[in-house]
Amino acid sequence: MAVFVQGVCKDVEWLGEGWGGWSARSYSIAINLIFILTTSRTVSEKMPLAFRMHLGSILTAVGALGLMGSDLFLRDVDNNNAMAVALFFIILIGAGGSFLQGAILGLAGALHARTISAFMVGQGLAGVLTGIIGMPLGDSRIAMAVVHVLLALMTLAVVPIICCGVGNNPLLKPLLYPEVQNTNGGNEREVASRMMQSSGQDSCATPHSGRSAPQLMVNAWPMVCTVFFTFFVTFLVFPSVAVMWQPVEHIKLVMATFQFMDVAGRAFAEVKMFRIDSECKVMACAALRIVFIPLFMVLQREEAEWARMLSVKVASMALFAFTSGYVSTLAMMLGPLQDGIRDEERSRIGSLLGFGTVHGIFWGSMLSVLTQIGV
Repeated sequence: MAVFVQGVCKDVEWLGEGWGGWSARSYSIAINLIFILTTSRTVSEKMPLAFRMHLGSILTAVGALGLMGSDLFLRDVDNNNAMAVALFFIILIGAGGSFLQGAILGLAGALHARTISAFMVGQGLAGVLTGIIGMPLGDSRIAMAVVHVLLALMTLAVVPIICCGVGNNPLLKPLLYPEVQNTNGGNEREVASRMMQSSGQDSCATPHSGRSAPQLMVNAWPMVCTVFFTFFVTFLVFPSVAVMWQPVEHIKLVMATFQFMDVAGRAFAEVKMFRIDSECKVMACAALRIVFIPLFMVLQREEAEWARMLSVKVASMALFAFTSGYVSTLAMMLGPLQDGIRDEERSRIGSLLGFGTVHGIFWGSMLSVLTQIGV
């Protein structure tokens, strides 16, 4: 998306940095701040999951369409003003995505571990689909406009889906609209609980909780930190180090390998025979992924023939991507099931896991510059 308005911002530099750096930083700050906000006990009680989904979809759609409009209608405007307007819409997209993703994770956390697994697989498939659509379209303005319009339409579709579809499901209604429990004397809540118990799932609980986020972290920290560290290691070397591998002709295949193997890892976490139910083992798997940092740096710097072989790069990337998807999904599934977490707190644990995800991505990306020291 950031590429879309480079034309009107190409000559602008603020504090020595251009559009690319400011757009990435604005997006990251927005998505991280909203995740911090929504983990608050007060906010989670005042803003039901359905409201957060509606707000997130609207903000994302407005941001996408506004960013497209910035390129179409601000060509004759001062470039500094155009960049300020475009960054505003980037912030809307980041905030909207954070509201939407946090609410979906909260809903998944309150339901069942398989729901979180489905979310993780769907998120991975979205990345693959984006790449498949983007390859034939290229980076022309028409292609970017199509992508922005599709994004706006798809996110706006959340509103009628929640209002007219899943929002009326007796299993989901008390989670999306906790006030229903109070106005209907708990009838909706009882129906939802019976439905979940009859399907072999844990009892349903509304996302209200009496404990603050720091208090929840006393019990939730193992898997939140595992998710954080998994994504931190991933984004510390990917794509910053991987895109520097030589020869450059291998890069597209290496990037495609990451997309497909990441999804495969997320899907394998759902398969019973491959699932790890021990928190300590999942944390150990996350810690072992640190070996990929020196490995990727060696593949970038080493000039020996073996380091330039396509098979070595694809195999390394396949294992790296598979473990990233596999370990992160296991941690997300185990997060709401940790000892000391009550049923009514699982929704907020889902949001805390999302918080760990975006912070791992943020700090991994920010510190990735350290991997290029001496190059």
